[in-house]
Amino acid sequence: MATSSGAKSEGTKRNNSLRDFGGVNTQAARQVIGDNQFAWLENVQPIGFGNMPALPGPSAALATWSGAAYKMKSVNIAGTDYELMFTTNGACFAVNLTTYAVTTVGAATTFGGSDSDVAQWRNSLAIIVDPTKGYFTWNGTTLTKWNGTVQTLTITNIGSGYLTNPTLAFSGGGGSAAAGTIAIQVGLVTLAVAGTGYNIGDLVTMVGGTFVTAAVVRVASITVATGAITGINLITSGSYTVATGASGTPCASTSPYGINATFTLNFGIGPILTTVAGSGYTSAPAVAVNGGSGANGAVTAVLSVVPSGGNAVATYAGRVWVASNRTISFSGIGTDAYNDFSSTSAGGSFVMDDETMHSAIMALSSANNFLYIVGTSNVNVVADVSVINGATVFSNTNLSASVGSSQEYSVIPYYRALWFANPYGIYALYGSTTQKASDDLDGVFPLIVNANEYSLTAGAAVIRNILTLCFMFKYNDPVLGLRTLIACFANKKWYFASQGDSLLYMDSVVRNGTPTAYATDGARLYSLFSDTNAEVQQTIITKLWDMGDPLSNKQPLKFGLEVINPAAPQTITGTIDTEYSNGSVPFSLANGNVIQWTNNLNTVIPWTNNYGNVVDWIASGYDFMPLSIDTTGRYIGITLRGTSASTVYAGMHLQFEHRAQWPQGGAQ
Repeated sequence: MATSSGAKSEGTKRNNSLRDFGGVNTQAARQVIGDNQFAWLENVQPIGFGNMPALPGPSAALATWSGAAYKMKSVNIAGTDYELMFTTNGACFAVNLTTYAVTTVGAATTFGGSDSDVAQWRNSLAIIVDPTKGYFTWNGTTLTKWNGTVQTLTITNIGSGYLTNPTLAFSGGGGSAAAGTIAIQVGLVTLAVAGTGYNIGDLVTMVGGTFVTAAVVRVASITVATGAITGINLITSGSYTVATGASGTPCASTSPYGINATFTLNFGIGPILTTVAGSGYTSAPAVAVNGGSGANGAVTAVLSVVPSGGNAVATYAGRVWVASNRTISFSGIGTDAYNDFSSTSAGGSFVMDDETMHSAIMALSSANNFLYIVGTSNVNVVADVSVINGATVFSNTNLSASVGSSQEYSVIPYYRALWFANPYGIYALYGSTTQKASDDLDGVFPLIVNANEYSLTAGAAVIRNILTLCFMFKYNDPVLGLRTLIACFANKKWYFASQGDSLLYMDSVVRNGTPTAYATDGARLYSLFSDTNAEVQQTIITKLWDMGDPLSNKQPLKFGLEVINPAAPQTITGTIDTEYSNGSVPFSLANGNVIQWTNNLNTVIPWTNNYGNVVDWIASGYDFMPLSIDTTGRYIGITLRGTSASTVYAGMHLQFEHRAQWPQGGAQ
């Protein structure tokens, strides 16, 4: 009979050590995962060799609001970070992440109560779109709805003879409350007295009247001998509330060089400003110019050109992009392009016609110099945006024709990839290649509750100086029941965190240059991984090792756990496991770093507190916790559970002996 090269002689003590901590692997059975992988790893962070610290816990509630939030999204406005919380009753609240003060952005019914989305415009505005309520901006103080509003007022005839500001009156158009102000400006200037000492190119400023900006002319021609002005050009019309004098009265002027020139000014209307955009307009209202002692001034109102609504929004290439069903609208260019989607400003729209998009657009994301368009079964990218002959042009390329995301709030950039989740996995789009990144979590995904598009939400956090990608979801735990889990990814390793079973959604904010994760239970805001003193339940389940020979029984003799403890008592419980359902042996380990005080006679002196309880003195630092074991199995593993904050797991060791080859059924 051939002898297996893996056969081991009985009775020889051997050691099996684990210090090279990998990540969790739920894809395969516990017996066949990698030797340094874990069947379960919760609330500990596998950083590196001999370094697996307990995770910090969540903060206490930082802010509260009324209503049940279904979405959270961060924006920065004028240097202040906010977390916007959208509730199912159509309200929105802003949590100031410095003071944690809560401001009402919009009261109940302002928004539709589902599917609103937010993007940041520069760091001056939050752009908010809603499928049923429209297009909004919030500047940190005021919420403005742009649908059915007067965006601009255009002067079509400046008129003549105005001496003071006229007023504007709006009528018709189906809306109300629009208002504007208009000044007067120089429309025509003629030379009255030529003066002397001027040079060609001199700037001559008008004197008199009440103005914000005075009118200015440039000398175009002169009489060389005297410097008398013979020709002028108006270069600044000015902005006045009172003209320089009665119509036809010469106006004095001032110049650093010449003297005594006067001019006759004729004032028309302008500049003009919309002070209240109004609401509810279905067509442009008529605008009447009244008073001011002038005539023939005419103004036309232009309605805002913004999308009627949308379920996704992003800012990219100096424009706002809004998705609704399969249509994407984009704003034009310019200082205020965020609220101008007209073709005259190079705005426009396009429809995703290709069959690679199975249904509707789920999310837009601006990252890596692309605009990603995510559908349930596809990912496209918009790039190379430019303006040619007054129109915006760009490329629209399909990168993934079979994998997308129905979980719109799981879409997140992480390093140079776009990550997203769907009911069967987590994927990363690197360049033009979509890769499944969650093979090691395949045993978990069938137990994730995928109730709606908010079931998986994503964020990022720096945990012990490691940028970590996080996905939050509800998990039907076979043992503990429904609870909230966070799948964490860093250094090519997955592990789990639990920061409270009431949590529903998460988001991340770059606070002072550091990505920070926040979460909500619907009514309160918490900062994740922020309390280093919090005790969280740590669970570590190793592989069931075959010790190099799956055909023989092994008898574990000793177990040793290396930890680096904080200066606090620590008890770790667990089991030594075998492949048999009744083969687990429970154990409990306590600090070995207990300091004993003795007197000169070497008698231990106990310390007690005011209640008569004995107080242990614990030395922080390295501790080795040994344990004798008595069990048998072909496969041996370890389950550990602890709660002490800041504990670092440094190593796990088993001493064992091989027993009989090819044991006959049952536990031998």
